[in-house]
Amino acid sequence: MAGQDLGRRADVNDAISCRIDGPVLDELAQGQSGQPGGVWLAGNQTVKALISEGDGAVEPLLDCLENDKRLTRSVSFHRDFASQRRVLPVQDAANAALDEILKVHFETHSEYRAYWQKYKSVPLVERWYRTLLDDQAGRRQWMQAAANILSRTDGTVAYPWKNAPIPNATNHYAYLAESLRAKTGPSVAELFIRRALEIAPTKYHSSEDCWTFQDAADLGLMLAEWDRKAATAGLGEIIRRCPILYADREKWSTGCAVVPERFAALADAMAEFGDTTGLDIYG
Repeated sequence: MAGQDLGRRADVNDAISCRIDGPVLDELAQGQSGQPGGVWLAGNQTVKALISEGDGAVEPLLDCLENDKRLTRSVSFHRDFASQRRVLPVQDAANAALDEILKVHFETHSEYRAYWQKYKSVPLVERWYRTLLDDQAGRRQWMQAAANILSRTDGTVAYPWKNAPIPNATNHYAYLAESLRAKTGPSVAELFIRRALEIAPTKYHSSEDCWTFQDAADLGLMLAEWDRKAATAGLGEIIRRCPILYADREKWSTGCAVVPERFAALADAMAEFGDTTGLDIYG
């Protein structure tokens, strides 16, 4: 069995670095979907095969991301009648595979490498809890970890938060991170509210505060789904951070249209728990 595993890992390395015959990353010819649209490299069969290898494919994919300068045969464009075209690099394919395997997205190669060095010996679900626990991880990683915790599965396919029914006793869905309910000191629910209040603005400076409120509100809505009892108090704390309550809200740009929608969602969630103060504030 050990020999078979070593052979499979060698095949993965070879497929990524193009040292064997057959479909390899520089031969990906994935078409674009729609215009404007994009090329979904994670939907390519070769990339799917790499994703199915899981953590075993991470090291060669990281090497590809950091060093491979080749191009694929996949081309993206804004409109077919425009002259601009972009031939997608092999690094984009490696990036797409890593995002699916690790369930995170970063902007730089070094961030992927640092994340893998930190968590490669940690089970996937535990990584999400530890990221949420890490005070230095920051808003983007906290949001990714929280959404991963709320992802659910029907036993065969994993669905992102909101993309499938909320698991309950009458359907066949389950949370991928159900085991994290056993965590204490702090619990997942405590981390949701902690990070929400760290993210939420305390006054209005720019339209960026509207987007930070959106993330804080989403953490509150995740909390409401994950732990109803904890959410009863937590949502009230979050909604009072809404920029719409600030005296200088007349400075808002059009980018702040997200605020009333999330504000209403929080008020509605609070009302479902029997707390109508959110509706009063909204009114």
